[in-house]
Amino acid sequence: MSQDLLTEVRDRVLYVTINMPETKNAVTPGYMLRLAEVFAGARAMDEARAVVLTGAPGCFCAGAKLTPDANAKFADASLEIRLKEGYHVALKAIWNCPKPVIAAIDGPAVGIGGALALVCDLRLGSDRARYGEVFRRIGLMSDGGGTFLLPRLVGLGRALELMWLGDIIDARTMLEFGLLNRLWSVDEFRERVHDFAVKIAGGPPLAYARMKEAVHRNADTTLDHALNLEAEYQGILGDSKDFMEGVAAWLQKRPAEFKGE
Repeated sequence: MSQDLLTEVRDRVLYVTINMPETKNAVTPGYMLRLAEVFAGARAMDEARAVVLTGAPGCFCAGAKLTPDANAKFADASLEIRLKEGYHVALKAIWNCPKPVIAAIDGPAVGIGGALALVCDLRLGSDRARYGEVFRRIGLMSDGGGTFLLPRLVGLGRALELMWLGDIIDARTMLEFGLLNRLWSVDEFRERVHDFAVKIAGGPPLAYARMKEAVHRNADTTLDHALNLEAEYQGILGDSKDFMEGVAAWLQKRPAEFKGE
């Protein structure tokens, strides 16, 4: 395992760490394929009964990395292909993992990083956790399953508010909105996360798997449907002038001027 994606098993808990602090743990489609492989392997890992997904201290995941992907497959790929054949593969692997998956959020979780937090079963935060649906800033819609997952956690009105305003909310607001199951200070965060995860890992794995499957199947739609719809619409938006303007404005550190084109 390379140093930018770390794994460790402690007390029957598999820790998966996105370890790229120099880019605030921003990810590419190619990186997400590697993350998917880790979760595929976790399914058959008898020594691990629960999984904690986290980032290098101070950040969970700052979203998608805008620099070229090291994976040649995505070098000239469209936005829709990058989503379907890159990002979605990891999100589905996490969603379909039969073991409890816990996001340990010690810093910003925005964009696709927010989706990585949402797709986990539970979310634990330090007091420097942050969350943001920032896609509107570059003329795109929420993706990564956000339109499927976020309303189920915070309700339709708050989900649309977060998506339409694009605000970054703090840890206390995340807890109030239902995005966090627990909130602790930075000083005690790692220890508390471990204790929490160990308690989960001590439960019945077969029952956990069935509980998770039943909860997913009893939802009124499917993640696959939501992901496909998002990718289709995101592909359309990715060809828009507003998207080009949004990216240009972001790179030039100026307000974007969207024209609905």
